[in-house]
Amino acid sequence: MALFLDGVLLLNQGGLILFADQAACEILELQADCLRQPLTELGPEPVIGTLVTAALAQRASQEREFVTTGLSQQRTLLVSVEPYDLADSGATGWIVLARDLTSIRRLETIERDFITNVSHELRTPLTSIYGFAETLLRQDVAFGEAERRTFLGYIASESERLTRLVDGLLSVTRLEAGGVELALEDIDVGDVLREIVVRQAERAKDSHRVELHLPAGPLVAAADRDKLRQVVLNLVDNAIKYSPDGGSIDVTATRQLDMVEIRVRDHGIGISAADQRNLFRKFFRADARMTRGIRGIGLGLYLTRGFVTAMGGRIRVESEAGNGSTFIVDLPLRRGTGGGVRAA
Repeated sequence: MALFLDGVLLLNQGGLILFADQAACEILELQADCLRQPLTELGPEPVIGTLVTAALAQRASQEREFVTTGLSQQRTLLVSVEPYDLADSGATGWIVLARDLTSIRRLETIERDFITNVSHELRTPLTSIYGFAETLLRQDVAFGEAERRTFLGYIASESERLTRLVDGLLSVTRLEAGGVELALEDIDVGDVLREIVVRQAERAKDSHRVELHLPAGPLVAAADRDKLRQVVLNLVDNAIKYSPDGGSIDVTATRQLDMVEIRVRDHGIGISAADQRNLFRKFFRADARMTRGIRGIGLGLYLTRGFVTAMGGRIRVESEAGNGSTFIVDLPLRRGTGGGVRAA
C-alpha cells in the first residue's frame, strides 16, 4: 500500500479547473461537477486558494506543505502549482499537484515517539542498575546484609525488566520476518497460569490482589508453553500497570466448546472505544491523558496478538473507559497427535 496519494489538476490561465483526476478530487474533496469552476472558490482549504492566487498573480511556481483545517478530516498535504505551456496547441495554464502525506508523516511521528520511548525505557533500568551497583562498591560505607540484599534485589528486578524489553524488540523483528518458531504441544493451561499468578501476586502484594480461578481437573490446549507464558505474563502485568489505584486482578480459565478460554480482568482505568480499535497495533499507546506516568513502548499487545494468532487462537478485549478491562484469549483444544514445530 502506498504511503502517500498523488492527485493532479489542470487549470487554465484564469484558474478554472479543466481536469481533475480521482485522487485530486479525493484529496481536495472536490465534487464531480467541479470542471470549469474556479479552484480558489471550490477548495475547502484556504491555503490551496492562496497558493493558486499567488501563482496567478506572480506568474511563478508555488509550493507549500501544511496541515489542513477546512477538510472533513485533518490531513498533511503538499501542494505545488506549476505553469505549463504547450507550444503545439498554444495552451497555457497551471498544473496543481496535491500529495497526501498524512500516512508518511504519521509513521515519522510514530518512529520519533518510539525512539524517545525506547531510549527512556532503556535508560531507566540502566540508571538504577548502575546506581545500586556503584553504591555497593563504595568503600566508605559498611552496608548490612539486609541493605545488600535490598540493593541486589533492585538490580535483579531492573535487569529482568531490561531483558524483557530487549527480548520484546527482538521478538517483533523475528515475528515480522517469520522467524519465531513455535513448539506446539498439549499443555495444561492451568499449570502456566499458576506459575504466572504466583509470581505476579508476590510482586504486587502491597498494591494488588492477583487471584486465579480454575475448574477442577486439567485444561489441555495446543500451545507453545513459552509463548503462552509470555502472553499471560504481559496481560497480567498490563492489568496491574493500568490499575494504578490497586484492586483485584482476576485470572480465569474455562473450557468453551472447542476452545480453552483465558480471561484477565482488572478494575483499572479502562480503554476508550477509540483506543480499542488500535490497541493491538505496533507502537500504539493509549490516550496520554489516561496513561500519564505509565511506562511502555507499545509492543506488548502487538506481540501478544502475534503469538496467540500463531498458536491458532484469538484475542479480544472488553472494556469501557474508567471501568476496567477484560482481555480474553481463546486457544484450541489439545492436538491429540503430539507436538509440532512451525514458524510464526
